[in-house]
Amino acid sequence: MMNDARSDRPNCFSSHRQKCIGGEMLSYMITAIVEQFKDVYESKLFDLTLATGVAAYFGAWGAQKLAEREKRREEIVREIRNTNAAIAISMARFNQFVALKRQHVKRLYEDYLRHRAEFDKVKEKPRSERPVTTFAMDMQTLSLEWGPVDILQDKIFSQISAVGRPLNLAAIISVEFHALANALNMRNAIIESNKAKNVMHLPIEFYFGLPDAHGNVNQDWPSLINGIHLHTDCGIFFTQLLCKDLMEH
Repeated sequence: MMNDARSDRPNCFSSHRQKCIGGEMLSYMITAIVEQFKDVYESKLFDLTLATGVAAYFGAWGAQKLAEREKRREEIVREIRNTNAAIAISMARFNQFVALKRQHVKRLYEDYLRHRAEFDKVKEKPRSERPVTTFAMDMQTLSLEWGPVDILQDKIFSQISAVGRPLNLAAIISVEFHALANALNMRNAIIESNKAKNVMHLPIEFYFGLPDAHGNVNQDWPSLINGIHLHTDCGIFFTQLLCKDLMEH
C-alpha cells in the first residue's frame, strides 16, 4: 500500500506542472497577440498622423504660393496700366509740342531769322544809302495749354518700376514745359503792353537786341524768340524719347 501511494504522487506533481506551463504559454501568446495588434494600431495611427501633417503642410504651401502668384499678377497688371497711362500722357505732351511748332513757333522763328538776315543785308550798304527799315511785329499772343506734367512725374516716379533715363526724362520734360509756358507769357506781356500803346512796330534795337543811342542793350525779345523755339524742340525730342523708353519698359 505504501508503494502505491508513493507511485501516485509523481503523477500528480507532473500533471500540475504541465498545467502551469500550459497557462504560462497561453498568457504569453495572448500578450504577444495584444502587443502585435497594439503595434499595428499605433503604426497606422502614426501613418495617419504623418499623412495628415504632410497634407496640411503642402496645402498651406500651395495656398501661399497661389496667393503670391495672384499678388504678383495684380502687380504686373497695375504696372502695365500705369505704364500705359504714362505713355498716353507723354504722347499727349508730344502732340502738344508738335502742334504748337507747326502752327506758330516755326513761322515765328523763321520770320525772325528772315528779318535779321534782311537787316544785316541793309547794314552792308553805306549809311547814306540805307533805307528806313521797319519790321511788322507779330502781335498774335500764344499760350501753352495746361498739361498733366505733374501727373506724368508721379506715374513714373511712384507708380511704375522704371529706372534710369525715364526718370531723368520726366524731370526734363517738366522743366521744358514750364520754361516754354513762361517764355510765351513774357512775350504775351510785351505784346499786350505795345497794343495798349497802339504800337505795331518794335524799335530795331529792341527787336534785334542791339545797342541803342545810349549804348544800352536789351536782349529780351531775341531771347524770347530763341527760347520759345528751343524749348519747343526740346519738348518734342524728350517726350518722343520718353514714349520710346516707356514702350520698351
